[in-house]
Amino acid sequence: MLNTDKAICTFDQQLFTELTPEEGAVIEGGADLELYNGDKFRGRILATNKSSRNVGDTANDLTTSAIVKRGTWLLWTGANYTGTSRRVGVGRYPNLYFDIGLPNDSISSVQRVK
Repeated sequence: MLNTDKAICTFDQQLFTELTPEEGAVIEGGADLELYNGDKFRGRILATNKSSRNVGDTANDLTTSAIVKRGTWLLWTGANYTGTSRRVGVGRYPNLYFDIGLPNDSISSVQRVK
């Protein structure tokens, strides 16, 4: 006979251990910062609530537009918060070059400052 209590406990552990704290926060309340590889918010490549010294292969040097839902952020052209940066607050930035003067496809790190 199947021990349902044990099966449910095992299922619950698998369900909750597959999410990192960051992923859980994004799912629960939505991301504070979203980066997109196309202009006008096409092709979301990163959704986060915290700073990242390196946005990773999926977003590095690929970002063209962004949405800031909460907070103030610095968008950096270099990893580890180096290079040129621009401060962005809550708002929609359909083209980073025209909106804040950063070249398209140049973001390598993001830093939450507020």
